[in-house]
Amino acid sequence: MVLSLQLSLTWMAISAGRIYTSDSIDYFRLAENLFEHGAWYCGELDYEIDPSLYSRRPPGYSAFLFLSSMGLRFPLLALIFQSLLHALSAVLTWKILSQGFGIQLRAFSMGAIWLLMPSSWIYAQVYMSETLLQFLLVSGVFYLLKFNTTKNKHFFWIGHLMLLLAWLTKPVAIFCWIPVVIWQAVHGTFKVRRTALVAAAIHIVLITATLIRNEQQTGVTELSSVGRKLLINYTLPSILAIHHDDAFAKNQIAHFQESLNGLTYAESCTKSDSLIRKVITEKPLATCWAYFKGAVSFLVDPGRWDLEMRLGSIESNPSFQHQGYRATWLSRPIWYWTIWLCSIIGALLILLLIIIGIQRDAKNPGLRRVLITWIIWFILATGPSASARFRVPVFPFLIVLAAPGLTQVAKRSPIRITLNPC
Repeated sequence: MVLSLQLSLTWMAISAGRIYTSDSIDYFRLAENLFEHGAWYCGELDYEIDPSLYSRRPPGYSAFLFLSSMGLRFPLLALIFQSLLHALSAVLTWKILSQGFGIQLRAFSMGAIWLLMPSSWIYAQVYMSETLLQFLLVSGVFYLLKFNTTKNKHFFWIGHLMLLLAWLTKPVAIFCWIPVVIWQAVHGTFKVRRTALVAAAIHIVLITATLIRNEQQTGVTELSSVGRKLLINYTLPSILAIHHDDAFAKNQIAHFQESLNGLTYAESCTKSDSLIRKVITEKPLATCWAYFKGAVSFLVDPGRWDLEMRLGSIESNPSFQHQGYRATWLSRPIWYWTIWLCSIIGALLILLLIIIGIQRDAKNPGLRRVLITWIIWFILATGPSASARFRVPVFPFLIVLAAPGLTQVAKRSPIRITLNPC
C-alpha cells in the first residue's frame, strides 16, 4: 500500500514539476563534480571558488543520486528509488516493532500510521536527502536488532555501516553511533564490547579525516558549513526577536552579514562563531525559550512549508518565506487543509502515545534509550529552525516509541484495534 501510493504521488510530483528545491542544486553539482572531476565541491568549478561550498554537503546523497540515476543520465530513476526506500523504511519499522518490541501490527495499520506524516511522503518525491537518511537510520537499527537476536557479526557491521553512511548523507546524524556503541558496551558480552570499540574507532577515524580534509580546503575545522549558516540566519534571529521584534532581529543580522564583506571565509567563520557565543551567553533564558519553541515545532509541525512547496508557492514567490503563511492560507484547497489537520492530529496523537507508553515496561529498554537520545539530539541540532522536514528521518522511531502506548490504549479500548501486543 505504501509503495503503490508513494509511486503514484511521485508520478504526480514529476508531472507537476515539484521535484526540486534550492538544495537540490547543491546535490546535483556535487555529484557531477565528485564523479566527473574528482572534486568534493557544491558549486560551479568554472566560477570563482567559494570555500564554504567545499564543506556544505557531505557526499552521501550525491553518490546516491549518481548511482541510482546511472551517472545522472536518468535523474528521475533516483526518485523511483527514493519511493522504494520510503516504502522499505515503513516495512523495516514494522519489523522493528515486531522483532524488537513484540508488537504485531497489521500491514494496513502500519500503512495508516505512516500516513500521519505527510512531509515524509513529500520529501520522497523531491531531490532531498531526508528519505535516504530515514532509510539508513531505520535499516541501521533493524540490522543491529538482528545482530542481538542472531549474534551474526555480519549484521553488526551492516548496522554500523548504515550509521556511517547516515552521517555521510547528512551531518546531523554525526553522533548517532555514540549511543549505539554505549548500548552495546553496557549490555553486550566482552566480544561485543571489543567489536563495538573497533566500530567506534572507525567512526572516529573517518570523522577526523573529514574534518582534516575540510580544514585543508576551507581553513576552518568543520563538518559542514550549513550548521553555522542555520545558527546565523535562524537561531540568532529567533533569540533576538524574543527581547525585541522580528524586524529588529532581521536588521541586526543583516548589518552583521554586511560586516563580513571583504573577510576571508576563515575570518568570517571566526567572527560568526564569536557572535553566536556572545548572544547565547548573554541571553540564556531567551536561548532556552527559542529552543523550546523549536522542540515543539519539531514534534508537532504539520509540514506547512512542505505543503506550500508541494503547491509551488515557494518557487513562484521567492519572498514567500519572509512574508509568512497567513496571507495565503485562506486561498488553499480543501485537500490542503485536510492533510494539514490530519498531520497535526497525527503528531499530537503520537506524542500522547509516547507519554502513555513511558510507564510501560517495554522490551529492549536499551534500544529505546538510544532512539530517545537520537530524537533529542535532532531537536537540539535543528533548534529554533526546526520543522516537520527535520522530523522526517526520525519519524519511524517516534512510531516505535509510541507503540507501547498504543498497546495500553488497545487493552482498555472497547473498540477492536488491529494490534496484537505480545
